[in-house]
Amino acid sequence: MSLTLTFKDLNVPEFMDALAQIDTCPTLPVKVMCKVNKVMKRVDDEVKTARTLFQKLVTKYAPPSTDPKKAATIRDIPEDKRADFEAEADELMAQTFQVECQPLEFTELESHCKLSPRQVRLLSPVMNFTEAKDAGPQLVKNS
Repeated sequence: MSLTLTFKDLNVPEFMDALAQIDTCPTLPVKVMCKVNKVMKRVDDEVKTARTLFQKLVTKYAPPSTDPKKAATIRDIPEDKRADFEAEADELMAQTFQVECQPLEFTELESHCKLSPRQVRLLSPVMNFTEAKDAGPQLVKNS
């Protein structure tokens, strides 16, 4: 089974933090922990790919740096090229890709992990929300 994601799904720094939050749940069954780790590894590989592609895009539009050790940044892109860059960046972020792994089952996590509403929303691309027999998700406020 595979998950369909976009680079935009992964472009939120808290996405990996939310996965790590699940990974640190002390009562998580080993089977579920293995599934979480597999998702984290596969997603991390795709994040690296996305960052590489994005940096190539920045380099395409930014003038060459005089310092070979300094990578080009978005701030280096001239205003007259900014609209073209943003259009290509939007296309890149919208690209879909397949991650070969099982989705995380919310019912396997709900009694073991406390997740904020934001974390649940961030993780929705890698989770399967089937109806639980009991109450809904365990939610906590971010501190």
